[in-house]
Amino acid sequence: MQTGIRFSLLVTAGLAVVGALQAGTVTFSVTNDAPANGMWIMRPWVGVSDGNFTTFTVGSAASAAIQHEAEDGVTGDPANQLPPSNACSAAAPGQTGSDCLYQSFNGYANGTSQVSIGNPTRPGATISGTLNTTPGDANSQYLSYLIMAIPSNDTFFGSPTSAPVQLYDAGGNFLGTGANNDITITVYSNMTIVTDALGTFTYTAAQGGGLMDAGTEQNLGCPNGAGSSDGVAFLCQGSAGQGTHTGVSGMVEPDVTPFGSSIVNGSNGFGGTTNTFTAINDAFTNPGNPIATIEITASPEPASVVLFGSALGLLGLAARRRGRAA
Repeated sequence: MQTGIRFSLLVTAGLAVVGALQAGTVTFSVTNDAPANGMWIMRPWVGVSDGNFTTFTVGSAASAAIQHEAEDGVTGDPANQLPPSNACSAAAPGQTGSDCLYQSFNGYANGTSQVSIGNPTRPGATISGTLNTTPGDANSQYLSYLIMAIPSNDTFFGSPTSAPVQLYDAGGNFLGTGANNDITITVYSNMTIVTDALGTFTYTAAQGGGLMDAGTEQNLGCPNGAGSSDGVAFLCQGSAGQGTHTGVSGMVEPDVTPFGSSIVNGSNGFGGTTNTFTAINDAFTNPGNPIATIEITASPEPASVVLFGSALGLLGLAARRRGRAA
């Protein structure tokens, strides 16, 4: 009798441990929603943590990590670099440190995993990356992301420090909703809308939603043509880390700077194609223009399968023990 009780307790404890330690992944997919001849996006950075990782705050100084992402799409990922490889070694005047996002996140004790995804992505295209998570682990509960907008000198969008994306509830259940069981983030030029199992939340530009200006580089467009050192990355600059860094605020603010005459209606080549940007599709000065749709999905081994399989194994072991005891 005591053996049966002990093994019943073992089964219960085993199921609890399996549920708490169940590992999985989340997939972060970004679709560029800009219209034809509109904005491109560049190299999303995504990290999973306890939700306290510092990204940006509107009205506060941008970090060097934000600077590198916003100006050049440089995340510091050693497996996904842009030349020069030492683009993380310098920061604009007034910025603290020189690390990129990868180095900053690696130094954060309460992080789980991170990824940088892709290169220049045209309107209509989708890119995605996968991150490891452990739903029952406090360091896997939230997701932060940052994405460069081009053409721009230092424009980006992402999750502010105060509003990371919650992935799981206190019980380790993924917060996806709808037919696809996903967390959906819709980004417009002046706001960001997050929809999950907890509801729908809108972040205004003042709260960090929509397009942000890092405040680290002057918004000069392409005044001196291709190969100049003061123009827009991927269109005019000769290499990463260039641009005019003097006379800037250093503060993150909502971005309403237009493309400028040197970009609008001009043909510029990057991303393996020729792009013509038009004023009507200028997301920076057209509030409500679509920027991107982000879908976050979870792919753990189904909890019911894990628990059922574990229960069968433990119950089978208990039955064999009882048989021997008899």
